[in-house]
Amino acid sequence: MQIAVSTLLILLGLIPGIIFLNSYYGGKFHRELASLSALGELVLYVVWALPIDALALWLAPTAFDEIASTGLGVLIHSQQDASREFHDRLVSFGLVKVAFLYGGVVLAAGMLGLLVRRIIWAARMDLKFPLFLRMKPDWYYVLQGRLKGLPRRVIPYADVLVSHPGDAGTRLYVGVVWDFEVTRGGDIKSLVLVATKRYSGRGDQATIKDILGERFIVLGATIHSINMRYAHLAPPAGWWAKLRYRLNGLWRSFAFEEP
Repeated sequence: MQIAVSTLLILLGLIPGIIFLNSYYGGKFHRELASLSALGELVLYVVWALPIDALALWLAPTAFDEIASTGLGVLIHSQQDASREFHDRLVSFGLVKVAFLYGGVVLAAGMLGLLVRRIIWAARMDLKFPLFLRMKPDWYYVLQGRLKGLPRRVIPYADVLVSHPGDAGTRLYVGVVWDFEVTRGGDIKSLVLVATKRYSGRGDQATIKDILGERFIVLGATIHSINMRYAHLAPPAGWWAKLRYRLNGLWRSFAFEEP
């Protein structure tokens, strides 16, 4: 019984860290691109769970003191009645109240993970501190135009050379990168283009044709190579107009995760 209670306490303590990390690796930060090992992921769970649990205890000391102190006794001491004491304290405090408070901690951990991710994205901290925050593949940043030296508001044009089965050979598609999916191994699963065009013929005989449709999906397994070009608008003149332009770009980056 004592081992079961100890295991339950450790699991409950880790869950806020697990929720935080899963919330952080969402949106534009794909978990598959972080290249975390199983051990590294477990370490991050613990690293984030400790401050979140400590903050919860600090913000609501009267609510968690009895449970935490008795639970610590279960983990440290080998008294046979320790688990029974923990159970009695838990019941006297109120199971519904405990569940409500713990649910609030878990929910707050998820919201904190989302907030931290958006702050890092909007401030481009993954570019400033690549050792700790950067996604591993270079193509992740190249496809979006999220590169040092480039402004926030860019239009990423991709020239995608695609292999076709049979005698079709290869075809060249041109379009604006809209989105992409990632495989479990961290490769491109599919690439979504808009305003897509297709080149036909070679050399002087080459022509370009519009492809009807709102989205054009290229499967990652068929991509032979990608060439990127970036277009952007110059910021307006005047310091006030430039400030508004930059603040608006920062806000849109935070709210909509624009590059």
